[in-house]
Amino acid sequence: MARYVVKRVLFMFAALLVIATITFFMMHAIPGGPFTSDRNLPPDVEAALRDKYRLDDPILVQYGNYMLGLFRLDFGPSFKYEGMQVNDLIAAGFPVSAQLGLVTMAFALAIALPMGIMAALKNGKWQDVVTMVLATIGVALPSFVIATLLMYVFSLKLGVLPAFGLDSPQAFIMPVIAGAGFALAFIARLVRASLLEELGRDYIRTAKAKGLKPSVIVVKHALRNALIPVLAILGPTLAGLITGSFVIEKIFAIPGLGQQFVNSISNRDYTAIMGVTVFYAAILITMMFLIDILYSLIDPRIRLK
Repeated sequence: MARYVVKRVLFMFAALLVIATITFFMMHAIPGGPFTSDRNLPPDVEAALRDKYRLDDPILVQYGNYMLGLFRLDFGPSFKYEGMQVNDLIAAGFPVSAQLGLVTMAFALAIALPMGIMAALKNGKWQDVVTMVLATIGVALPSFVIATLLMYVFSLKLGVLPAFGLDSPQAFIMPVIAGAGFALAFIARLVRASLLEELGRDYIRTAKAKGLKPSVIVVKHALRNALIPVLAILGPTLAGLITGSFVIEKIFAIPGLGQQFVNSISNRDYTAIMGVTVFYAAILITMMFLIDILYSLIDPRIRLK
């Protein structure tokens, strides 16, 4: 295990370097600059700003300075918010996105797992058909459609739920439902398919022949193995949720990391774009590493090398 952890940490470090490098050169390849706007700045002011942020240095010098900053966990200053560091923007937005994302993930799992299990155990019956129809609708409907519909009905027409922000427990309801739609439906379908496959294996027939209770067979044996494929999607799904959904945060005016990223693109704030991208990559890679560790805990047959 220790050898595997060291190898994965080195891989994670190398992957982040590659991602940071690609993001840096892609940002600098885009025409224009961070101070390009419809209302152009006076040449002397723009020159002073470029000198302040060392944007006229050779590209390799800028790259070296940026990578040195990353080694110090410093993403640099924001080009659009005077006196603000990208670290400050992330520190302000990430807790909001993480809180919403964790609640959304918990809600999705609380609904999807029972749905998938019931559909598998009632395979071919009306419960299975209804569950799969709902799951198909959840996969097909984009989150912005669900969010708009919820806002129209419960905020505009009924006035029972707040339309913006996360200032109260009630304010979480619509963003959580809208954000969990796709993940909930996809996980439910995956649990159903995986559990059906496990229930058809030889060891399940052997367990039935030994007279084990159906609940014991499903919970202790089949479900445990059926959850392994589900874990594969939980890593990237959770990483995406806790780092902020661009659409959900924009619609509900939630000041999270997703909205910060959208604003950074609109403002051509290069350092903020690069910082959020590298931060998201770090979260994603970490989640995938933790999922691999969970594999070995759930299924002792899996050996990490």
